[in-house]
Amino acid sequence: MPGQLDTKMRAVAETLIERFGKVVDWTSYSDSPDPATGTVTRTASSHTPTISPPVGPNQNYVAGQVIEQGEFDVMLAASAISFVPKVGDEVDIDSVIYTVVKVDWIYSGIQVAAYKCTVRR
Repeated sequence: MPGQLDTKMRAVAETLIERFGKVVDWTSYSDSPDPATGTVTRTASSHTPTISPPVGPNQNYVAGQVIEQGEFDVMLAASAISFVPKVGDEVDIDSVIYTVVKVDWIYSGIQVAAYKCTVRR
């Protein structure tokens, strides 16, 4: 059962991202394999969420991790979107297409308050 912290933190995440963020075109893909034929049908869903301003990746060294040029982190408020972002989604930011390469779920208790997505050009 969601607690008071969930309610407050989800509202704060939504308010801040809506206030300082920007609306983008987000394309989420879902794949449906057909075992009988061995084919995969890909379905695209378009969304227009507000994301936080893109921020360059954390400069701290993490063993085994590669930080590439053209890689950014963006945040989405969980309570403001009707989909769950996932690796492979595409984001159009200022007419440049980025691919989601990592998604972190940020919890405020038992609910997700925001998603932190790493996108790459």
